Amino acid sequence: MTLQKIKEVVELYANQIIQTECRNQNKVFLRAIYYKLCRELTSSGLAKIGASMDKNHATVLHGLKIFDGVMREPFYKKLYLRCYDYLTEADMLFSADDTVERVIENYEQRISVLEAENERLKRNYNRDIFKILGSMDSYTLRLFEETRLKPFLKLNDVKA
Repeated sequence: MTLQKIKEVVELYANQIIQTECRNQNKVFLRAIYYKLCRELTSSGLAKIGASMDKNHATVLHGLKIFDGVMREPFYKKLYLRCYDYLTEADMLFSADDTVERVIENYEQRISVLEAENERLKRNYNRDIFKILGSMDSYTLRLFEETRLKPFLKLNDVKA
């Protein structure tokens, strides 16, 4: 994994350039995510990570220090997790010496696994819905049907 690749992924998911002189909170938080990913996914030191952003090692250290606070914000937590998943999954799916065919094969295998997992989750969800409905008394069930289910079906043009 390279620092450049991590920077590109963070910028892609954030839809913003993070290598700027700007010190507004959003940019600082995005750079903190970048610094954390660099520390987790590379063996680069603070000075090298800082140099990749035209910053010094102390700035990187500060970004790592505030990272836990950044993760309390749902937007940034989701962004970090998406970047982390993408970067770690990409490593698992292919390596630099793989052919295009091999990369495609790996992605197709991953898609099959995800489709199977999706079907399993749907079955569990449906079972949970029936369990909840089955546990309701007749009055509550009728109330649910009249106030929630029928309006939902009508709104979505579903014939019952």
